[in-house]
Amino acid sequence: MKIIDLEDLDYIYNEDLFYSSNWIKVLKEEYDYKFYSVLRNNINKPILHFSIIDDIFGTRIISLPFSDYTDPLVKDNDELMEAASFLRNNFTDMPITLKLLGEYNELIKIDFINIRKAFCHRIRLNCDIDTIWDNTSYSFKKNVKKAERNNLYVKTINTEEGVEMFFNLLMKLRIDKFKILPQSDTFYLKLYNYFVKNGYGNIWFTFLGDKPIGSAFILDSNHAIYDKMGVSHLDYLEYRPNNLLLWEVMKYGCARDKVYLDLGLSPADNKGLIKFKDTLGGEKTPINYYRYLPSNYDTERESKQKKLLSDLTELISNSKISPDIVKQYSSLLYRFFC
Repeated sequence: MKIIDLEDLDYIYNEDLFYSSNWIKVLKEEYDYKFYSVLRNNINKPILHFSIIDDIFGTRIISLPFSDYTDPLVKDNDELMEAASFLRNNFTDMPITLKLLGEYNELIKIDFINIRKAFCHRIRLNCDIDTIWDNTSYSFKKNVKKAERNNLYVKTINTEEGVEMFFNLLMKLRIDKFKILPQSDTFYLKLYNYFVKNGYGNIWFTFLGDKPIGSAFILDSNHAIYDKMGVSHLDYLEYRPNNLLLWEVMKYGCARDKVYLDLGLSPADNKGLIKFKDTLGGEKTPINYYRYLPSNYDTERESKQKKLLSDLTELISNSKISPDIVKQYSSLLYRFFC
């Protein structure tokens, strides 16, 4: 096994979104990360991408930061175990976190522990549109029709103004409902510049009259489309804006011969979000966080740092500060939530 520096971004495997060169470029420019990959010596194809991050939490390895998951580029579990062992043996003093799509409990045998679980829903699109509709639940269909009766409509706004409209909805939802910071507006501007502006995605909106009440940042990567972030206005949830929006996205993907719509990561403890995504009729796959810690790692210090960061975020969220100040805090602090 060997490790290569992914400075040559054209070398990066480009099929799945989180292994695409555009996605890696966004993360490099936004957070100044360096990216690497584990390869077999005799095969010039990556097994696993990762980043080495050095910040207030120390130096650590994450595969991949601010990505919903890492889908290993090999189907042989033994190769993944070998790559994980190679990382552990070559970076003995660093924590290593692998956020993997699927179950890889063999990692526990080489001193990784499963620290968190989430789920990814994928909606099959490579069939006729009637089949896609039939696969959705009764409640999903009912809510799409309710949105239509209330004269909601969906359109894309693929401009910097659309990014700002999306971010304003995201910021309000994250602060008002969840008491957490949004990822910075500059991150979404980079997604716009690398993806949407070049025809690899759309910024979708649901409108009631001239008021945007729902939105989704949908990215296109070869055979699939990805719902990178969906938001809605808390005052208009009864109109079911996201049901109508996602139905239009599904029709869009089907018409363009996409294989699936990836609905992104849902934390295992967010039962409401998982239940909603279940109504779309897709396949649910576990996402597992496996972590290796050096024997001398100070977990108590890390816990105190994370609590301080969480308390600071909650204080900011409860302070009724202006949106411009929220953006500044997001740019300053969000990098530590990877």
